[in-house]
Amino acid sequence: MKLRRFSFTLWVLACVGWIPMSSSGELGSGTEGWIHDHWSQVERLFSNLNLDYPGLELVKSAWEDGEVNAACEALLLYYASKQVEGAPFLTHSEDDYPFRVAIADGILENEFLIQGLSSTVPERPGEPGINWLYRGPKDDPEFAWLLNRHTYFYQLIRAYRETGDLAYIHKLNALLGDWILSNPDPDGWSFSAPWRALEAARRVLDSWVLSFYTLQAIPAFSKDTRLLLLYSLIDHARILQDHASIWGGNHLITEKLALFQIAVAFPEFKNSVAWRTHAKDVLRKEYLKQTYPDGGYKELAFHYHRIASENLLVLLRLLDFAGLESEEPALFRRGEAMWDYMLQVARPDGMGPLNNDSDLESIRTPRYLKLMGPLLKPEWDYFISGKQSGRSPRGASSRHFEWSGHVVMRDSWRAGSQWAFFDYGPYGSAHQHRDRLHLSVSAYGQDFLVDSGRYTYQPGRVRDYFQGPASHNVVLLDGDGTVAGPKTVSSPMQASWIQSPYYEMISAESPYARNEGKHRRTVFYRTGKYWIVLDEVLSFGVGEIEALWHTHPECRVKPFDWGIRLKREGVLLDLIPISPFDWGQSQRMGLESPDFHGWYSPNFNERIPSAELVFSHRSKGPRTFAWIIVPSRRETDEQALVEVESVSWGPGSVHLKLRLGTGGLDEVHLGYGKIHSISMNR
Repeated sequence: MKLRRFSFTLWVLACVGWIPMSSSGELGSGTEGWIHDHWSQVERLFSNLNLDYPGLELVKSAWEDGEVNAACEALLLYYASKQVEGAPFLTHSEDDYPFRVAIADGILENEFLIQGLSSTVPERPGEPGINWLYRGPKDDPEFAWLLNRHTYFYQLIRAYRETGDLAYIHKLNALLGDWILSNPDPDGWSFSAPWRALEAARRVLDSWVLSFYTLQAIPAFSKDTRLLLLYSLIDHARILQDHASIWGGNHLITEKLALFQIAVAFPEFKNSVAWRTHAKDVLRKEYLKQTYPDGGYKELAFHYHRIASENLLVLLRLLDFAGLESEEPALFRRGEAMWDYMLQVARPDGMGPLNNDSDLESIRTPRYLKLMGPLLKPEWDYFISGKQSGRSPRGASSRHFEWSGHVVMRDSWRAGSQWAFFDYGPYGSAHQHRDRLHLSVSAYGQDFLVDSGRYTYQPGRVRDYFQGPASHNVVLLDGDGTVAGPKTVSSPMQASWIQSPYYEMISAESPYARNEGKHRRTVFYRTGKYWIVLDEVLSFGVGEIEALWHTHPECRVKPFDWGIRLKREGVLLDLIPISPFDWGQSQRMGLESPDFHGWYSPNFNERIPSAELVFSHRSKGPRTFAWIIVPSRRETDEQALVEVESVSWGPGSVHLKLRLGTGGLDEVHLGYGKIHSISMNR
């Protein structure tokens, strides 16, 4: 098809009054010249359109008559008038991304804020446009990957809305056009920053589709940018269908969801039905394969569980939007289990546990309420909205996820309730840490005993620390942690779970990785009062055990003869060691040499010195010891929050008599997997 007879454009625009003609009778947009310079992109775009799709009649007529300019104008007019209100691909909330005009102003100068790091991206040598392969100030591939996801387009759009300054939209045009023209389709698998399949997917899900439809009413969102984006979506769809991540995991789910979104958001493409069918079939298979019956996502990191759950929620809404919801009942059921898991393990403040490769992330975002729509259950509404609507979950507050190997102990669903997270589960299918038998504890809105987080994916000493057992609340034997465990399981992990209206108890064990012996840990929770942690190190040679407890950086740590007191904003927590031998005690904070110790990472690329409490003992044979963990809101003197009236030891067991303040006496006799006897003052 040759370029000819652009006069038809005048008739189209005169009819609709969309873009006024100049006095010379030519379009002020310069579209003709642009089409001539980008003929290969325009021809490929139109050859992939279903010109028989309802609403494209003018487009088809102009294209078949060789009126290419008119066909482009008619296509853009079709999208400008297309009704997509309420579509799930337009559900981003202004609360989803922290916004500051200063961030958008930085982007105008090619300065990008990515994962907490700000850096000016250099231009490509010898040509206009930025270097899309730039790895940031730490030479980290993560920076380059996120640079190519374009989520910062939202900063430019929001800044335009706040200020009315078209410079932000012009910059979006420039970045998008430069990216498309300087990063041609690799025509195969690629691990480059621009064309790794995950980055292609995230551009579609988090930026391009949203930007395209959000900016339709803004003339400054240029015609050439709109046409280039539509053209490039064809390449994105082909990459996502034919060259997705063959290893699976959250990458594959995200990539096929992006393909499904292209198909639903742009049904005008010839291959949309085929894309939709293929993506739906793969997603059904992968979600059932990559999750456990208890709802846990098999990577077993809250960050990636949240991504997979959110993606499934988007998929379910897209199915509903496309009228296909009745075809996928299994996906809806698994989606409910995944969201139940996520809400049940979340801390009272809405933050998820900082387990495996996770950051501190809240599930209390208005976007989730929008996305859920008719799928929203009252219990989810209650928790996500911060008790503003919905109803409190019914039944026990604590929960055991036997497939995922996670236990959450809490006394209520109140904002300031007590919460503990115990992990005895599989290693995880990806993004794993060696954290078996780790315990985190929060109380009254404050974190006290914590997981240290992830910080970085760059291989080396720092990554080894955050990923290894030394950054978790575990017991080491001669510096060795327990085995990583199986990546995934085909049946529930072996553990003993006991639950009553007044207490819960979990017991699990794991062998050490390099030393003969095993670690057994029992966690008993007297609901609303205290935890007792019973540890057994079963080995027969001489060896040194190190019990590690990592504290939140904002905790003030004060040792007493009866144990350690932690204090944060008027809330206290006592950590009281109980043992038939003497502990050596030390504290490490913010060390980098000879080894890393005493660091806390609430977010990727952020690490803060925090106290790591070390209890050490060297002897021969099996050793049994315990800890009492007691939180309190009360300001007290320098007395322990609990009085230990008596302690006696048996083989792998402890018998304690405890008194809290002026209350009555609790008598608890615990062993691995069993409660020998119990008497509690209620």
